[in-house]
Amino acid sequence: QSRMQFISPQQRKIIEYLCEQRGAIAVKEIAQHCFISPQTASSQLKQLREMGYVYSDSQGRESFYELQEPLMRICLEAKKRRGTPNQLFISFLRVWFSREELENRLEILPLEAVFDRECTLQALSEMEASDDPKISALLRDWNDAWQNSKYEKMLEVSEELILIRGSGLDWIKKAQAHYFINEQDKAVQYLNQAIKVEPDNPEIWSLRGSELYDMELLSESLISYEKSIQLDNKNALNWSLKAFIESKIGEKEKALNSIKMAINIDNKDTNVMGNAALIYSTFGYKEKAISFLEKIIEINPDDDRAWRMKAELLTRVEQESALKCAEMSVKINSDSSANFQRLAIIQNRSGNYKQAIISIERAITLDKFDDYSWIIKAIALNKMNLVVEAIQCLNQAQFLASKYNIQREPSALDGIKSIRQDILILIFDKGTQLEIWLKDSQLILEIYSQHNLLEDLSGGLVESIKAINEPSTSDHTAQAWLEMWQNLAGQYDEFKVALNLLKVAVEYKINRDRRVLLQLPQEERQILEELLNPETI
Repeated sequence: QSRMQFISPQQRKIIEYLCEQRGAIAVKEIAQHCFISPQTASSQLKQLREMGYVYSDSQGRESFYELQEPLMRICLEAKKRRGTPNQLFISFLRVWFSREELENRLEILPLEAVFDRECTLQALSEMEASDDPKISALLRDWNDAWQNSKYEKMLEVSEELILIRGSGLDWIKKAQAHYFINEQDKAVQYLNQAIKVEPDNPEIWSLRGSELYDMELLSESLISYEKSIQLDNKNALNWSLKAFIESKIGEKEKALNSIKMAINIDNKDTNVMGNAALIYSTFGYKEKAISFLEKIIEINPDDDRAWRMKAELLTRVEQESALKCAEMSVKINSDSSANFQRLAIIQNRSGNYKQAIISIERAITLDKFDDYSWIIKAIALNKMNLVVEAIQCLNQAQFLASKYNIQREPSALDGIKSIRQDILILIFDKGTQLEIWLKDSQLILEIYSQHNLLEDLSGGLVESIKAINEPSTSDHTAQAWLEMWQNLAGQYDEFKVALNLLKVAVEYKINRDRRVLLQLPQEERQILEELLNPETI
């Protein structure tokens, strides 16, 4: 215990995780389970190795770590599991005795030997799973399928796991597979089966809560976390997740009480403090939220998520500080698309649109399925008057949002609608080369047709009459614009009025005879007169 006093909370978390393992673990896996970046894990492990806590073994380009002193595992295990079966003792039973010897031992144990009985039963249970090497192979297959987005394979493997072992975790894995292939009802069904199999396992309830949250079933998710806490009320992370969901459904007092409970249980857990920052930010306590983020950074200066969240909170109030925080998050972890997203947002707000595009393109390279990155890129392009390119980005964002059922306010579709007033004027102003007009206009027409927004686009064509009537626009150019749009949109009913207004406007420009306007119905004539220069009528 005295040796644990000389290491940081993050290093302590790594040591505790390694204590729970029974072999050398890859850096990436350590990082994943300790909720830190691989770079941070590698740095912390190097320090621990230099201090003699761990040793490493390199296999090719990958490094594996395990505890230097087995005695430390024994001490921590004993401390952590007072009054409950000790995992090291269970492992000893599995190695030292055969299955038959353990079964005989179980028969002769007196009834009052509760602890010995629990350890023996657990050893037998683990023997049953570990005796079949297929389980380990299947778990590897499931993880490989998940990492490569092979969701049907995930489902296939999880069904094999259920047939062989049938644990609550196996049913959770099956539910996850159904969720990824957009079969939410089945996912919920198998989440419920998981808790039927292991109704007293707080971890299964917690995992169920996490999956239900991803499905936006917040009330059901909250029930799961409450049950998990009922079974283990000393789990700070679950208290903080409960608080997070309560904040999402507007239960302010409950959320604040829950997060206070989480902090009271463990005020050094960076994941708990991260959730605290989110919750206090939700309810407008930005200074309080920032204070939690600064504590995380104090504990672990290499926590890129904390730097990114701080940048987000500072974006509207201290732009320069926000930019520095975002740049720090990218410097620490250049493999996070979210870090580059936040950097691009701040660069957009400061008017540095070219740099914002560079940042957001890096985010898209890292995660091309994130619709929000495409929206951020569209904003920068629109600010640079590259509206056709902006519309293409918004179209891609809307495609991804529809495919993955993502809801945003405002949505990418709202963005496409909002640009319609200016887009055709900007295309017209690009120049008088018909091939440029035609290429851009065809693309825009296709996108607006795809989203049933032709009526909105026709309004943009009406707005282009202002540019047509400018003295700098030649009669030839105006006539070419009219003929192109007659060819492109003449078959669409949504463009009937717009094309008629454009036709009369071009005739008036060429002839300057007000009688041309009289061929329009009064209500349409009034619209056209407002678009034309009143002094010329």
